[in-house]
Amino acid sequence: MWKYKMNNIEQVTKQYFTYWKSKNIKGLSKLFNDQIILQDWENKIIGKKAVIKFNEEFFKKVNNIDLKIIILDSSKSTSFSQLKIDIDGSSMTVLDKIEFDENQLIKKIRAFKG
Repeated sequence: MWKYKMNNIEQVTKQYFTYWKSKNIKGLSKLFNDQIILQDWENKIIGKKAVIKFNEEFFKKVNNIDLKIIILDSSKSTSFSQLKIDIDGSSMTVLDKIEFDENQLIKKIRAFKG
């Protein structure tokens, strides 16, 4: 039987989601490139300090985060994930495109809602 083996990009992507849903700022910080760009349907944040601050402020506003990875795939230095995210009882589907640098640090996160 053929078994799929995750590459490092996919493993780091899963670690990112684990840290994010558990509101682990220190863990997230270790995964970010200093020039990271985070862009979703409402915001565009540039730089590691700004992205960390954005996440800290978001985490303070919410009580419960549940995240399920529906699909995770990758190509070279980019991962693509379809997610089901529940925040304080409100559910949404999100597509994340995460780009990595040569050290497998996250340099860009682009999130699409729907």
